[in-house]
Amino acid sequence: MSRFAKKYIAIQVNSKGIELFYVRLPKSLTGTKKIKSVRLFSQPDTEEFDKEYWAARKKLESQLAGYVEPEIKIPSGKTFLHFFAEFKKTSRWQNYDEDTRRGKINRMNQFFENYAQAGKIDFTILKTSHFLDLQDKMAQTPHQFNNLRKDLVVMYKEAIKREFGNIDRDNFRSPLDYVDPLPVNTAGHHTWTLEEIEQFQDYWPIGTMPRKAFDLILFTGTRVSDAYRLGPQNEIENGSKLRFKVFKNRNSKPKEIELPILPELRQSLNSVPSGQLAYVTSSYGRPFASPKAFSQWVVKKRKLAGLPACCVPHGLRKGGATIAAENGATEQQLKSIFGWDTLSQVQRYTRTASQKIGAESGIFHLNLKRKENKAT
Repeated sequence: MSRFAKKYIAIQVNSKGIELFYVRLPKSLTGTKKIKSVRLFSQPDTEEFDKEYWAARKKLESQLAGYVEPEIKIPSGKTFLHFFAEFKKTSRWQNYDEDTRRGKINRMNQFFENYAQAGKIDFTILKTSHFLDLQDKMAQTPHQFNNLRKDLVVMYKEAIKREFGNIDRDNFRSPLDYVDPLPVNTAGHHTWTLEEIEQFQDYWPIGTMPRKAFDLILFTGTRVSDAYRLGPQNEIENGSKLRFKVFKNRNSKPKEIELPILPELRQSLNSVPSGQLAYVTSSYGRPFASPKAFSQWVVKKRKLAGLPACCVPHGLRKGGATIAAENGATEQQLKSIFGWDTLSQVQRYTRTASQKIGAESGIFHLNLKRKENKAT
């Protein structure tokens, strides 16, 4: 029996691109119970693997049968722990997707652990000076501070609106009002150059799975979180277009995008049929389990192509935007292709192209003869 026919097999890809196998009970069975997954170390499709699998199944199912739900102690008073517990009951929290919630929980836990046991502090008496001190301590990690600050701003806004901790809505002011984000490097991810794009394509020709993944990102302008999910089920109008719902902000700002399939992409998609709902699959013929696993796999293929570490999948999206801009795409066209909402988003991604275009058209003004003629 193939391992993929067995129930509860989960596959993860580590930072080296190696697939790891686990037996993991689904949430539909465990509910709120915390049952840890069991790692399988044997080679798949072997007798040893089967023995490990059934032993793991027996262990997990026995744990589930004998599980006693621990008593949940809700923090009391006005502590930050209580504040966060109350915030997680709000509709605002419920509208966050699972990945967003996980990120916020991790940041708050680090905040509680690393800064004077912040979870035990009365959130209603914290002052701006406390958060300015926190800003100073996190000055070397501006992205981390800015993300935490953003979380806290929203939390205090909800606290004031709902009068958490019996605060006076009309007189209480958020201590974050005078705490600005830390400045960060706005350049962001490296934008793939045309030479780097061609180097990857030369190493991974049409007919290989890495090339299909590469072309899918490049010729659709999609984020990794969308690219790894796309498949034949997203094709419409006899395979001439793709239609899909954007994963990012899918709960708060749902958006659907429809894109023509360029001839280059169609050739690449047809060259390696996956036989799955996803165009791109792993070496085991399975769709990737997560955007992170897909991204790590692309990075591994980029290394084999001899490209520098700065060439990451998200930078390829920027490379596509730059190429489109240099070829004359308008800002509105770029917004439609890449799913951006504001002009500032377009400008952030196409800054390099704008500089090149401006320089090429403006360099001719550096003409001393024109200046002399004007003087006479």
